[in-house]
Amino acid sequence: MEYMGLRWYMCDFHLHSMASQCYKERDNDTIDMWVEEVKRKGIQCVAITDHNDYRGIDGIKEKCREEGIIAFPGVELSCDSSKVHLLIIFDVVETGEKVQEFLNQVGIFRESLGNSGTTCRGDIFEVCNKAHDMGALILAAHIDEFNGVCEISHDNIVKVLNREYIDAVQIVNEEIWIEYEKTGNLTEISKILEAKYGKTISEDKIKNWYKTYQLAMKSGLPMLNFSDNPHGEKESSHGLWGIGKSYTWLKMKQIPDLESVRQALLSFDMRVKKCTECASQPDMVPELWIRAISFENTILNEGKEIYVNFNPQLNTIIGGRGSGKSSIIRMLAGGMDSFDADELEAIRNEQESFYQERKKDKNGVYKGIFKNDSILNIYIERAGDSYKIEICNVKKMQEQERTLYKLISGVWTKVDDSNYLDFFKAQIYTQKQIYEIALDSNSLLSIIDEDIDELSQMIAERDAALDSVIAKYLEINTLKKSVNEESMINSELADLEDQIKKFEKSGISVALKEKQKFDTQKKIIEDYLAKKSIQIEAVEQAVCALLEEGLQCPEIDNEEVRTLIETDIVAYTEKMNSLLASISLMKKDTEEFEEGLKKSQWNAQKDCAESEYAKVLRNLQAQGTSFDKLDDLLEKKKAKLRELDKIKSDKKKLDMSEEERAQLYQSYEECVKRITNLRSEFIHSVIGNDANVKFAIQRGRNINSFVQMMKSVLGKENATIDEGINQMAELFFDNGGIAKFREQVCKIREGIDKSSYSARMRNAIIDAQPESFARMITFVPEDDLRVSYKPENSKKYIPLSNASAGQKTTAILTFLLAYGELPLLLDQPEDDLDNKLVYDLIVTRLKKAKSKRQIIVVTHNANIPVNADAEYIVSMDSETESVAVKYEGTMDDTDIRKEICDVMEGTQYAFEMRAKKYHFRIVE
Repeated sequence: MEYMGLRWYMCDFHLHSMASQCYKERDNDTIDMWVEEVKRKGIQCVAITDHNDYRGIDGIKEKCREEGIIAFPGVELSCDSSKVHLLIIFDVVETGEKVQEFLNQVGIFRESLGNSGTTCRGDIFEVCNKAHDMGALILAAHIDEFNGVCEISHDNIVKVLNREYIDAVQIVNEEIWIEYEKTGNLTEISKILEAKYGKTISEDKIKNWYKTYQLAMKSGLPMLNFSDNPHGEKESSHGLWGIGKSYTWLKMKQIPDLESVRQALLSFDMRVKKCTECASQPDMVPELWIRAISFENTILNEGKEIYVNFNPQLNTIIGGRGSGKSSIIRMLAGGMDSFDADELEAIRNEQESFYQERKKDKNGVYKGIFKNDSILNIYIERAGDSYKIEICNVKKMQEQERTLYKLISGVWTKVDDSNYLDFFKAQIYTQKQIYEIALDSNSLLSIIDEDIDELSQMIAERDAALDSVIAKYLEINTLKKSVNEESMINSELADLEDQIKKFEKSGISVALKEKQKFDTQKKIIEDYLAKKSIQIEAVEQAVCALLEEGLQCPEIDNEEVRTLIETDIVAYTEKMNSLLASISLMKKDTEEFEEGLKKSQWNAQKDCAESEYAKVLRNLQAQGTSFDKLDDLLEKKKAKLRELDKIKSDKKKLDMSEEERAQLYQSYEECVKRITNLRSEFIHSVIGNDANVKFAIQRGRNINSFVQMMKSVLGKENATIDEGINQMAELFFDNGGIAKFREQVCKIREGIDKSSYSARMRNAIIDAQPESFARMITFVPEDDLRVSYKPENSKKYIPLSNASAGQKTTAILTFLLAYGELPLLLDQPEDDLDNKLVYDLIVTRLKKAKSKRQIIVVTHNANIPVNADAEYIVSMDSETESVAVKYEGTMDDTDIRKEICDVMEGTQYAFEMRAKKYHFRIVE
C-alpha cells in the first residue's frame, strides 16, 4: 500500500555482478537475468558491490530503474595486507564513474579491476576517511568470516568498529554464535562451520570470528544481513542463486537515497530489521488509520485548500507559535466526532469555541472557524479500503453534516448506512486533558473500561447479581417479621384456650371435643381437595396451552421423512387429547369422592357430633348460659393455628433464604472480583512491568462511588448528611470497616444506636425505604485505580497525588501511549515535561506504540520527531497570516531537518554553540 513518509524496504547491499572475476557464470548470465532474479526474490533496494570494480554498475542501474528497483552504486574493496573487505556505498544519483573516481584515489586501476586479490593503497582507516569525504557509507563486510575485519589485530578491530570509520557491519554467522553462547561447545560449532563452508576451520580462527562478533555487539553499530550472492551452497564464487538469500529491512522515505540509508542506520533500533529477526515486512499497517485531512474556505485558510498527509505510524506536526498546528488536531477531533471531554468543561468549551460556525459570542468576541461554504474532508483507511468523511454545514460539533464515502473502482461512492460512521473514531488528548486525568486517575479507569471487551457484560451481570441479593434481603425481611410474631401469636392462642376451657367446664366439653375432632378432619379433607384441584387445573391449562400452540415442523425436502413427521404429529395430538380426557376423569373422580364422602359413615358421625353440640348449646342457653362467643373463640383459635403453621413454614423458608442470600452475595462478590481481575489483567497486558510507572487496581476502594451510593439511597441533600456520609466513608474504608459499617447502620435503623452521627443522619437511615437500606448494607464500592511513579534514579514509587505536574503527565501519557488500536492524536502532550522525561519515557513509549497504531503528535519538543524517529513530519508555516503547510517529509529530507533545527533547536548555530559549551564532540 502506498502512503507518505517512511516505509520498509527489503534490501540486499552486498551483491556481485558479472564484473567480478569470481562470478561463476560471468559469460552466460545477463543483466536482464540478474535484475529479474532480484525482482523475483522481492528485493526492493540493492547495492552493486563488485570486487574492486565499477564496470557492472551502470547497466544494472538502468535495468533496475525500468523495473522500479532502487540501485545504489558501490564496491567491495579489499583493504590492508590482510585483504579485509569493505562495502563502499554511494548515493543512488551517482554512477559507475563516481566509484571509478574513488577506486583511482585508493590506487585501484584498470589492471586490478574485478580482482579481489588486489588490495588498495593506504590502511583501513585512511580508506574509510577517504570514502566518507566522498560522501559514501561504509559497511564492514562479513566481519565474522573470511576477509572480514576479524583478520586485523584486536586493537585495530576495536578502533575500526566506530562510527568515525564505518556506519554498520555485515554479520554472517550470528545464529551460530548465539548457539555457541548457549552451549560453549566449540567442537560442535566447528562441525557446523565445516558443514557450512565445506572446509575445516581452525579453532583459533573460529574464536577470532566469534570475538569480532562480540566486539561488534558492544560497539553499538547496526548489524546487517546481506547475501554476497554465492553461486550455490558452500560456493565461494558468485552467481544468481544466492541473490536475496539473506537481506535486511530498512525503513526509508518514499524514494530512498543514501541519506535515507544513513538515517536508518542512525536509528537502527527502529529502522533496521535483519532477516533473521523478521522474515516478512515488520510493523504491518494498522487496520484503521487517517491518511489525510483537507479543508477549504474556513477562517483559517480563506481562498485556498490545505491538504495534510499522514503516515500509518508516528506523525509529528511542528511549527512556531500561532502556526495552526493544533488546528489540525481540533478539526480531526470534531470531524471524526471523537472529542471526549464532557467532564472537563473548560477544555470542552475551548474545543467547541473553535469547532463551530463563525459568530460573535455574548461578549461580542468572534469564535468558530467555519463559514457557510467551508468543506472539511478526512481520508481514512480501514481494513485495506479507502474512505472519506465529508463535513459541511457546521454549526457546532453536535450539529454538522457528515457524509461517508467509500472508494470503489476509483470512484467515491456514498455509504448510505449512517451507523457506519461509528467505525471511524480516534482517541484524542490535549495536554490539559492528560493533566486533568492525572488529577483523578479514575478518569483513566473509565477510558480503560471502554476497551475491555467482556467488561460491559460483566458489569451487567454484577448489577443483576446485586439486584438479586437485594430482592432476597427484602424477602428475608418479610419472613423475619412473620417469624418474630410467633411469640405474640402463642400468647394470644393461650388466652383463647383459657377462655375456651371456661366453656368446657360448663358441661360442653365432651360435645365440643367431638365436634373439634371432626372439624380438624374436615379441614384436612378440604385442604386435600383444594390442593388436588389446583394441580388438576395446572395440568389442564398446560395441556390446553400446548394444544393451542400446536406442534409444527418446518417443511423438509424428503417425502418419506415428511410422512413420518406428519404421522408422529397426529399421534402426538391424539395423546394430548387423551390427556385432556384423563383430566376430565380426574375431575369426575373428585366429584365421586365428594359424593361418597356425603354418603359415608364418617359424614353421618360428623353430622351427629355437630347436632349433639348444637343440642347441648340449646340446653345450656335454656338454663341461662350464653355461649354466643364460643364459636367465635373457636374460629379465632383455628386462625391462630393457621398463622402458626405459616410461621413454621416461614421458619424453614427463612433458613433456606439465608443460605440463598449467602450464595447470591458470594456470586455478587465473584462478579466484583472478576471485574477487578479483568481490569488488572488488561492493565498488565498493556503496561507490563514498567520500570517507572505502576498501575494497581484496588477492589472496592473507590470512596466516590460509596459517597454517591449513600446520597442516592438516603435521598437527602444536606450539609449535616454530607458530613455524616463522609464520616461513614472513613469507617467503611478502614481495615475491616465494611462489617463495622453494616453493624452500625443496622443498630441505628433498629433504634439501638441513638448517639452516632447527627439526629438528621440517623433519621435518614431509619426513614430509608427497605430497598434503599438493603442496597446500603449490600453495596460493594467500585474499584479504585492507584497510579504511582518512580522518578529516575529513585528506588521508591510515589503516589501520583504526591508527584509533580510533569511526573503526573508522564505516568498517564505512558499508559495512553501503551494501549489501544485506534489512531491516537496528542496535542502538545509534553508541555508539563522536562526534556529528560520526554526522552527517557515518552520517546521510549512512542517507539513501541507506533508499531501497533497510528499516532499524530503536535509538539514543540525535538526529541519527539527526531529521537522517536517520526515516520512523517508536517511543518506548519508560522510566517503566513493563514494556516499553511511549509514542508512535509521525513528526517531523511534536508528541508525537514533544517526546519526542525531552526524551529525546535533555535537554528544550527544555537545547537552547535550549546554542544560546544557542553564540551560535546559530534561525529557526523
